[in-house]
Amino acid sequence: MEEILSEHFEGIFQSVVVILLALLGLRLARLVEGRLRSRLESSSLADERRARLKTLISAAYQTTRVLILALATFSILGAFGVNLSPLLASLGLAGLALTLGAQSLIKDYIGGLMILIEDQFTVGDFVTIGSVSGVVERLTLRLTVLRDVNGRLHMISNGDVRLVTNASRDWSLAVVDLNLPLDADFPRVIQLLQDVVERVAKYEALQADWIEPPKVVGWNNLTDWSVQVRLSAKTRPSGRVAVETALRQEALQALHNAGVQLAIPPRV
Repeated sequence: MEEILSEHFEGIFQSVVVILLALLGLRLARLVEGRLRSRLESSSLADERRARLKTLISAAYQTTRVLILALATFSILGAFGVNLSPLLASLGLAGLALTLGAQSLIKDYIGGLMILIEDQFTVGDFVTIGSVSGVVERLTLRLTVLRDVNGRLHMISNGDVRLVTNASRDWSLAVVDLNLPLDADFPRVIQLLQDVVERVAKYEALQADWIEPPKVVGWNNLTDWSVQVRLSAKTRPSGRVAVETALRQEALQALHNAGVQLAIPPRV
């Protein structure tokens, strides 16, 4: 009887120690996560890199919590003399069945991990995934959430991400195409557009957007009803739309003031 009581109290003591160690481990993991997040917030890293690291830290913290709780549970059961071999065997069979039934979920998590490790895209990027284009609003290990230009929210499983076009990586190309009549005075038009790009390049509001100044590419395409002239500029991804708007507005105004009309496609 005394031996049974002794084993019982020993099991209780070991369980208390395990619970305290588990709570300490969870608290320590939480402190480490909070400290890392604080350092990220105060760092000078780019926003996209900071967002990617935040997702990785969150995934690592959740994994650590699960491991600590699982180890604590097995340790407490072992302290009370529970034979873990049948339990582990049952868990192995259940895990196998769960794995077979959740292959797509596992594929999503692996796909999300690869997206983060390879830095394919991050929160705030404008991307095209398959036939869907939009700004990445949220990125987890399982899901990528896009907001398109019409405000619609698209949730894409990371396991289904095969082809990604990232329009926000490093630089973008602002392009403005103008269709001019075949009988236009092109030397005069080119000079007008050259004055436009030089004027837009001096816009104070766009100074932070330039990587290379805008230029007149010249004759870009020829059809049976028009000649296409292109303006382009190498910009930062966030400034592409503003640069295109400024170039288009100034070019149209300059052509209008000079009496040059744009070509209109013939109606059949």
